Amino acid sequence: MKHRTALALLALSLSVHTLIAPHALAQGGQANLALVAGKNDLSDADKVAIKDMVDRQRPLLGGTAAEVRKAREVILAPLEERQVSVPFRVELSRQIFDSLRALSTDQRDVVAVNALRVAGELATTNSAKLVLDGLKDKRSAVRHGAIYAMSRMFMQAARTSPAISATDMREAIAALERVAATEADPLAVEGAISALVTAARAPEGSPAMARMGEALGVRLRAAAKSPAAPETTGSLALGVRAVRELRDAMIGGGAGAPRSSVQAAGKLAGQLLVLVREQAKAGTGEADAHAQAAQLAQTTITLASTSLNGPEVEKLKLALADRAKDPAAFAKDLDRLIGEDGLLTKAPFEAKVDDFKP
Repeated sequence: MKHRTALALLALSLSVHTLIAPHALAQGGQANLALVAGKNDLSDADKVAIKDMVDRQRPLLGGTAAEVRKAREVILAPLEERQVSVPFRVELSRQIFDSLRALSTDQRDVVAVNALRVAGELATTNSAKLVLDGLKDKRSAVRHGAIYAMSRMFMQAARTSPAISATDMREAIAALERVAATEADPLAVEGAISALVTAARAPEGSPAMARMGEALGVRLRAAAKSPAAPETTGSLALGVRAVRELRDAMIGGGAGAPRSSVQAAGKLAGQLLVLVREQAKAGTGEADAHAQAAQLAQTTITLASTSLNGPEVEKLKLALADRAKDPAAFAKDLDRLIGEDGLLTKAPFEAKVDDFKP
């Protein structure tokens, strides 16, 4: 009887172990990788542990939406550690890169977008190039995914030791600048603005805000040529968003804000005012939206001039928001900013008069 009881207990023990062992091993493996993530000198055993984890998750990256999401969470979990070493990022990228490259062009949007998201979080040179390729996809969902992946890449670079180079950063910022200037989809432009704001916080990312200003300036000048076009209202809203981001960056950066981004803030604010003027002349757009945009632009120019130790804007006695409904009066105020002897066309802003021509 005792012998049968012992056998029964042993069988129960083995069955329970069979049920919980894979989960326990997976948990233990993730815990071990969390420790490995911060190491600058990876052993052969560390590399095997990374490979084992990747091999378990690789098939799921092309599975159902739930499987894809779960695999991504497992793969990226070690990157959530406070200190992630460059060697760990490079090794993890090496182990999974070929799969991500193949999956990034998968016909299923969820699979392609997920692959780009993982690549962005890896924040290595190879993965950065893969994300850049995603911007060329014909599918808007995949392009949106690539833009968000860039934002995550910049966030990783700002938070931990980045494995991307200064060249990678410049190429990514330039690509987002092109999106912000020329992409027809306003949601993609919104995403590019957000990504560039994030880039500015990362190493080698300080030019990002000025580049965003240049890109939106191109968009606003194009919109000012056709103020009655349906998409012009969307361009005005995007311009407001970008000017607000530049203003907030000035306030947050204080005296340490890059001079180029402060100059860009003033210049873009002036270009936003030109679009308001052209819409008001054409009798298009909403008066309240024009007044709000004008107030934001005037405040931004005032802050920028103060930051650059420039002239006191208050002495110009501008009332752009109040005069937004009166095109003639508004144009006179605006000329004090963008004319031949305007505040924005001489030091310290040094913009050109042509920068404000539609």
